[in-house]
Amino acid sequence: MFAGSCIALDFGNKRLAVAKSGMFMAGSGWRSVALGRGPKQELFIRASVAGLAPMPLMIDLGSSTALMLSAAYARAQGLLNGKLVSTAALGGVDGVKTNDVFTIPNINIEGLGVSNIPTIGMKDWLPASAVGNIGLPLIAQFDVVFDVTAGFVWLRPLDARHRLPMLKDRSGLGLAASPTALTVVHVAANSPAEKSGWAVGDRIVAVNGHLINTDYTHGELWQWRFGSAGMLVKLETAAGEHRVLRLADYY
Repeated sequence: MFAGSCIALDFGNKRLAVAKSGMFMAGSGWRSVALGRGPKQELFIRASVAGLAPMPLMIDLGSSTALMLSAAYARAQGLLNGKLVSTAALGGVDGVKTNDVFTIPNINIEGLGVSNIPTIGMKDWLPASAVGNIGLPLIAQFDVVFDVTAGFVWLRPLDARHRLPMLKDRSGLGLAASPTALTVVHVAANSPAEKSGWAVGDRIVAVNGHLINTDYTHGELWQWRFGSAGMLVKLETAAGEHRVLRLADYY
Protein backbone atom coordinates (compact mmCIF):
# COMPACT_ATOMS: atom_id res chain seq x y z
CA MET A 1 0.00 0.00 0.00
CA PHE A 2 2.86 2.40 0.82
CA ALA A 3 4.87 1.75 -2.35
CA GLY A 4 4.31 4.50 -4.90
CA SER A 5 1.72 6.19 -2.70
CA CYS A 6 1.37 9.18 -0.45
CA ILE A 7 -0.79 8.26 2.56
CA ALA A 8 -2.34 10.79 4.93
CA LEU A 9 -3.56 9.73 8.38
CA ASP A 10 -6.01 12.24 9.86
CA PHE A 11 -6.47 10.97 13.41
CA GLY A 12 -8.51 14.00 14.49
CA ASN A 13 -11.24 13.25 11.95
CA LYS A 14 -10.60 9.50 11.72
CA ARG A 15 -9.86 9.66 8.01
CA LEU A 16 -7.29 8.23 5.61
CA ALA A 17 -6.42 9.55 2.16
CA VAL A 18 -4.23 8.05 -0.57
CA ALA A 19 -2.58 9.85 -3.51
CA LYS A 20 0.39 9.27 -5.78
CA SER A 21 3.89 9.65 -4.38
CA GLY A 22 5.14 13.23 -4.60
CA MET A 23 1.69 14.81 -4.51
CA PHE A 24 1.81 16.16 -0.94
CA MET A 25 2.66 19.85 -0.61
CA ALA A 26 3.37 20.60 3.04
CA GLY A 27 1.86 23.82 4.36
CA SER A 28 2.26 25.72 7.61
CA GLY A 29 3.02 23.70 10.72
CA TRP A 30 4.28 20.58 8.97
CA ARG A 31 7.75 19.13 9.62
CA SER A 32 9.46 16.76 7.21
CA VAL A 33 11.26 13.80 8.76
CA ALA A 34 13.60 11.60 6.75
CA LEU A 35 12.67 7.91 6.60
CA GLY A 36 15.42 5.33 6.88
CA ARG A 37 15.30 1.65 5.98
CA GLY A 38 16.79 -1.23 7.91
CA PRO A 39 18.20 -4.48 6.46
CA LYS A 40 14.72 -6.05 6.49
CA GLN A 41 13.13 -2.96 4.91
CA GLU A 42 11.80 -1.77 8.26
CA LEU A 43 11.15 1.98 8.33
CA PHE A 44 12.70 4.19 10.97
CA ILE A 45 13.09 7.86 11.86
CA ARG A 46 15.58 9.55 14.15
CA ALA A 47 14.33 11.05 17.40
CA SER A 48 15.76 12.39 20.63
CA VAL A 49 14.64 10.54 23.75
CA ALA A 50 14.79 12.56 26.98
CA GLY A 51 17.22 15.05 25.47
CA LEU A 52 19.73 12.48 24.24
CA ALA A 53 21.31 12.52 20.79
CA PRO A 54 18.82 11.50 18.07
CA MET A 55 18.75 7.75 17.51
CA PRO A 56 16.87 5.54 15.01
CA LEU A 57 13.43 4.34 16.11
CA MET A 58 11.36 1.99 13.97
CA ILE A 59 7.80 2.93 13.04
CA ASP A 60 5.24 0.24 13.86
CA LEU A 61 1.65 1.29 13.18
CA GLY A 62 0.51 -2.14 14.37
CA SER A 63 1.84 -1.64 17.89
CA SER A 64 -0.50 -0.46 20.66
CA THR A 65 2.52 0.46 22.81
CA ALA A 66 3.48 4.13 22.45
CA LEU A 67 7.21 3.54 22.78
CA MET A 68 9.47 0.53 23.13
CA LEU A 69 13.18 0.88 23.79
CA SER A 70 15.99 -1.61 24.02
CA ALA A 71 16.41 -2.21 27.75
CA ALA A 72 20.18 -2.26 27.26
CA TYR A 73 20.07 1.16 25.57
CA ALA A 74 17.76 2.61 28.22
CA ARG A 75 19.99 1.48 31.07
CA ALA A 76 23.24 2.47 29.36
CA GLN A 77 21.87 5.99 28.81
CA GLY A 78 20.61 6.32 32.38
CA LEU A 79 16.98 6.61 31.30
CA LEU A 80 15.83 4.59 34.33
CA ASN A 81 17.90 6.49 36.89
CA GLY A 82 15.73 8.07 39.56
CA LYS A 83 12.51 6.87 37.91
CA LEU A 84 9.72 4.61 39.06
CA VAL A 85 10.29 1.32 37.21
CA SER A 86 7.92 -1.63 37.18
CA THR A 87 7.30 -4.73 35.06
CA ALA A 88 5.02 -5.92 32.28
CA ALA A 89 4.59 -9.31 30.66
CA LEU A 90 4.54 -9.55 26.87
CA GLY A 91 3.72 -12.67 24.88
CA GLY A 92 5.61 -13.66 21.73
CA VAL A 93 6.77 -16.65 19.72
CA ASP A 94 9.17 -17.50 22.54
CA GLY A 95 6.47 -17.36 25.20
CA VAL A 96 5.69 -14.73 27.83
CA LYS A 97 8.60 -12.59 29.02
CA THR A 98 8.83 -9.90 31.67
CA ASN A 99 10.13 -6.48 30.68
CA ASP A 100 10.67 -3.10 32.33
CA VAL A 101 8.03 -0.38 32.16
CA PHE A 102 8.72 3.27 32.87
CA THR A 103 7.74 6.74 31.71
CA ILE A 104 9.94 8.78 29.36
CA PRO A 105 9.59 12.52 30.12
CA ASN A 106 9.78 13.62 26.50
CA ILE A 107 10.65 12.67 22.95
CA ASN A 108 11.57 15.13 20.22
CA ILE A 109 11.19 14.52 16.49
CA GLU A 110 12.60 17.33 14.37
CA GLY A 111 11.58 19.92 16.95
CA LEU A 112 8.16 18.41 17.65
CA GLY A 113 7.84 17.21 21.23
CA VAL A 114 5.62 14.76 23.08
CA SER A 115 5.69 14.43 26.88
CA ASN A 116 5.14 11.64 29.42
CA ILE A 117 5.32 8.58 27.19
CA PRO A 118 4.57 5.16 28.73
CA THR A 119 7.50 2.99 27.65
CA ILE A 120 8.45 -0.67 27.66
CA GLY A 121 12.12 -1.59 27.99
CA MET A 122 12.55 -4.72 25.86
CA LYS A 123 15.16 -7.06 27.33
CA ASP A 124 15.41 -9.12 24.14
CA TRP A 125 15.45 -6.28 21.63
CA LEU A 126 16.78 -7.69 18.33
CA PRO A 127 16.79 -5.13 15.47
CA ALA A 128 20.30 -3.76 15.05
CA SER A 129 19.10 -0.87 12.87
CA ALA A 130 17.22 0.91 15.69
CA VAL A 131 17.22 1.26 19.48
CA GLY A 132 13.45 1.18 19.79
CA ASN A 133 10.03 1.28 18.27
CA ILE A 134 7.43 4.05 17.90
CA GLY A 135 3.90 2.65 18.03
CA LEU A 136 0.52 3.95 16.89
CA PRO A 137 -0.37 5.87 20.10
CA LEU A 138 2.75 8.02 19.77
CA ILE A 139 2.41 8.53 16.01
CA ALA A 140 -1.22 9.51 16.61
CA GLN A 141 -0.16 12.61 18.52
CA PHE A 142 0.26 14.12 15.05
CA ASP A 143 -1.37 14.46 11.68
CA VAL A 144 0.80 12.23 9.52
CA VAL A 145 1.63 11.93 5.83
CA PHE A 146 3.79 9.03 4.66
CA ASP A 147 5.59 9.07 1.32
CA VAL A 148 7.84 6.04 1.58
CA THR A 149 8.88 6.24 -2.06
CA ALA A 150 10.08 9.83 -1.57
CA GLY A 151 11.74 8.83 1.72
CA PHE A 152 9.88 11.19 4.03
CA VAL A 153 7.12 11.35 6.61
CA TRP A 154 5.52 14.71 7.46
CA LEU A 155 4.20 15.47 10.95
CA ARG A 156 1.97 18.23 12.27
CA PRO A 157 0.97 18.48 15.96
CA LEU A 158 -2.63 17.62 16.71
CA ASP A 159 -4.83 19.58 19.07
CA ALA A 160 -4.79 17.73 22.40
CA ARG A 161 -8.54 17.05 22.11
CA HIS A 162 -8.03 14.93 19.00
CA ARG A 163 -4.97 12.90 19.98
CA LEU A 164 -5.20 9.16 20.48
CA PRO A 165 -4.63 8.57 24.21
CA MET A 166 -1.33 7.01 25.22
CA LEU A 167 -2.90 4.59 27.67
CA LYS A 168 -1.04 3.99 30.92
CA ASP A 169 -1.99 1.09 33.17
CA ARG A 170 -2.55 2.11 36.78
CA SER A 171 -3.70 -1.23 38.17
CA GLY A 172 -0.64 -3.45 37.85
CA LEU A 173 -2.72 -6.37 36.59
CA GLY A 174 -1.70 -8.14 33.41
CA LEU A 175 -4.88 -9.87 32.24
CA ALA A 176 -5.97 -12.50 29.73
CA ALA A 177 -9.61 -12.17 28.71
CA SER A 178 -11.98 -15.09 28.18
CA PRO A 179 -15.76 -15.01 27.54
CA THR A 180 -16.50 -15.15 31.27
CA ALA A 181 -13.47 -13.92 33.21
CA LEU A 182 -10.20 -11.99 33.28
CA THR A 183 -7.33 -14.18 34.40
CA VAL A 184 -4.33 -12.55 36.05
CA VAL A 185 -1.19 -13.54 34.13
CA HIS A 186 1.16 -10.95 35.64
CA VAL A 187 1.29 -8.73 38.71
CA ALA A 188 3.50 -5.69 38.13
CA ALA A 189 6.24 -4.93 40.64
CA ASN A 190 5.44 -2.16 43.15
CA SER A 191 1.97 -1.72 41.69
CA PRO A 192 -1.40 -1.29 43.41
CA ALA A 193 -2.22 -4.90 42.50
CA GLU A 194 0.94 -6.23 44.15
CA LYS A 195 0.37 -4.15 47.25
CA SER A 196 -3.23 -5.42 47.41
CA GLY A 197 -2.21 -9.07 47.33
CA TRP A 198 -3.31 -10.06 43.83
CA ALA A 199 -1.67 -13.19 42.43
CA VAL A 200 -1.17 -14.88 39.09
CA GLY A 201 -4.14 -17.19 38.47
CA ASP A 202 -6.73 -15.00 40.20
CA ARG A 203 -9.86 -14.67 38.05
CA ILE A 204 -12.04 -11.55 37.83
CA VAL A 205 -15.68 -12.11 36.84
CA ALA A 206 -17.05 -8.56 37.25
CA VAL A 207 -15.73 -4.98 37.13
CA ASN A 208 -17.72 -2.27 38.91
CA GLY A 209 -20.73 -4.57 38.90
CA HIS A 210 -20.50 -5.39 35.17
CA LEU A 211 -20.05 -9.07 34.40
CA ILE A 212 -17.22 -10.08 32.10
CA ASN A 213 -18.62 -11.39 28.81
CA THR A 214 -17.78 -11.50 25.12
CA ASP A 215 -18.44 -7.75 24.82
CA TYR A 216 -15.69 -6.86 27.30
CA THR A 217 -13.11 -5.81 24.69
CA HIS A 218 -15.64 -4.15 22.37
CA GLY A 219 -17.10 -1.53 24.69
CA GLU A 220 -15.50 0.78 27.24
CA LEU A 221 -15.30 -1.58 30.22
CA TRP A 222 -11.77 -2.74 29.31
CA GLN A 223 -10.50 0.80 29.90
CA TRP A 224 -10.90 0.59 33.69
CA ARG A 225 -7.19 -0.20 34.15
CA PHE A 226 -6.27 3.12 32.54
CA GLY A 227 -8.38 5.38 34.75
CA SER A 228 -6.99 8.33 36.67
CA ALA A 229 -4.82 7.88 39.75
CA GLY A 230 -6.92 7.58 42.90
CA MET A 231 -9.91 6.02 41.14
CA LEU A 232 -11.47 3.11 43.04
CA VAL A 233 -12.40 0.02 41.02
CA LYS A 234 -14.64 -2.72 42.41
CA LEU A 235 -13.60 -6.20 41.32
CA GLU A 236 -15.40 -9.48 41.94
CA THR A 237 -13.40 -12.71 41.75
CA ALA A 238 -14.45 -16.18 40.71
CA ALA A 239 -13.99 -17.18 44.36
CA GLY A 240 -16.78 -14.78 45.35
CA GLU A 241 -14.52 -12.10 46.83
CA HIS A 242 -15.42 -8.43 46.43
CA ARG A 243 -12.22 -6.39 46.32
CA VAL A 244 -11.51 -2.71 45.76
CA LEU A 245 -8.41 -1.58 43.90
CA ARG A 246 -7.21 2.02 44.04
CA LEU A 247 -5.47 2.99 40.80
CA ALA A 248 -2.12 4.75 41.05
CA ASP A 249 0.88 5.86 38.99
CA TYR A 250 3.42 3.16 39.79
CA TYR A 251 5.84 3.82 36.94
